[in-house]
Amino acid sequence: MHQFHHTECLKALYQVILRCFRKAVYIEAFNCSVIRHVVKDVVEDDKNDVWILNVDVYLAPSKTTIASGKIEFSIKLNNEAVTKVVDVPENSMVVSAVIEVPKGSVHPWWPNGYGAHDLYLLKVRYSAENEREVSIKEVRVGFRTVELVQDPVGNGYSFYFKVNDVPIFMKGSNEIPVDILPERGQDKKKIRTLLETARDTHMNMLRVWGGGVYESDYFYDLADEMGILIWQDFMFACALYPSNNDFLENVLDEVDYQVKRLSGYTSIALFAGNNENEGALRDDWYHVRQNFTLFKNDYVKLYVDTIKNRFEEITHKRRIFVASSPSNGKKTEQEGYVSNNPYDQQYGDVHYYNYVLNPLNANILPIPRFASEYGLQSLPALETWLTATSNYYDLFINSEFVTHRQHHPLGNGEILAMINREFHLPHATDQRYVESVIYFSQLIQALATKVQTEYYRLHRSVIHQDGRGNTMGALYWQLNDVWVAPTWSGVGNNQRIQIY
Repeated sequence: MHQFHHTECLKALYQVILRCFRKAVYIEAFNCSVIRHVVKDVVEDDKNDVWILNVDVYLAPSKTTIASGKIEFSIKLNNEAVTKVVDVPENSMVVSAVIEVPKGSVHPWWPNGYGAHDLYLLKVRYSAENEREVSIKEVRVGFRTVELVQDPVGNGYSFYFKVNDVPIFMKGSNEIPVDILPERGQDKKKIRTLLETARDTHMNMLRVWGGGVYESDYFYDLADEMGILIWQDFMFACALYPSNNDFLENVLDEVDYQVKRLSGYTSIALFAGNNENEGALRDDWYHVRQNFTLFKNDYVKLYVDTIKNRFEEITHKRRIFVASSPSNGKKTEQEGYVSNNPYDQQYGDVHYYNYVLNPLNANILPIPRFASEYGLQSLPALETWLTATSNYYDLFINSEFVTHRQHHPLGNGEILAMINREFHLPHATDQRYVESVIYFSQLIQALATKVQTEYYRLHRSVIHQDGRGNTMGALYWQLNDVWVAPTWSGVGNNQRIQIY
């Protein structure tokens, strides 16, 4: 029998541990305390012609206590620097500072298409009392305001974003994970290509969908640089979740970490508690109507009492939160966080899909305040398919291969129906058939998305007699995809751009 040396055992254990993590693993050694998070936001003070930069620094102790010391804040502006020093009492886990920045010393940050996206480096330096150990963290600050306006309009409330006091029509898409394997989703080249595609196609907002992952710091850094606002879902989607104490404690850990990590990014405009769970509960997707009150109480306990309350504690209520997407926004809150009709077009945001009626007929479309999901499927490009199979017969739309990869019920039939409504396909025995189906599927998807997007944009300044209108956002489903399959995406799995 082979006798393992202890170093071999440690090496094997180390390899196992490394395979348990999807991000780089490192060891951080310190004697006193270190900066764990820098959470910041900016508020405009017109009266004094300054920006108010609010900063919370979260410290982590080496053992059980935080060593006393000081924190120095310094930010480089256009022609000067502003510095502030704050004392750190012993055992202070959070240290706050308020820094005034003259408006004339910085350029405001604007979304893509509205101006520059200037960012300014804020350096935070913690030093223990003995000065023998320091911890430094650098973050970038964009000076801008974001407001979600929900004022009475028509028979409901408006739902639109103002950036630097300018109402902005949000145009963009929904982002799903960069890769099916989270560790590959950290790939900087993939992330940059995806966000550059969004920027270069004039998008100013992406919704990070709640059925995916919280993206990497690099993703949000690039969004800051490119002026792409982020609608950030918490990662809860299309399901009923438990509300027992163990689960909620786990959720609190998630909220603590992600809000402290993400809320300081200039690009993040809004956090939403979940994807489609309010509508799922109200419309009884999971057949729990007989116990509706019980499940509603669980819903409120998770998304309001736990997530929303902790979110507001960390952000001091200076960040925007809605409990669900879609929701009726302020009206949802007034109705106890589960609206009687979560899809009311006169409030909040709407998800809309229709695979039966003619997608080129704008008369079938809703007129919501904000369309945060809508879309149709098509087939990936031939070159994309060939990365998954070399068998020509696999490429026929009703093949076992394509059917296996079609996860939308009846999806392949719906694609063919949309094509046949507008175009004449060659016979299935024609050598052009496969490529024709692919091309026409992408063409009808692009035309339908164009019709729907322009229809929403048309209603930006229109209020109908029934109260619908004042549409101020169009985010189509979806920007990207994680595998080769029939898809709603505008960018294929291999980052090939579709006709979209």
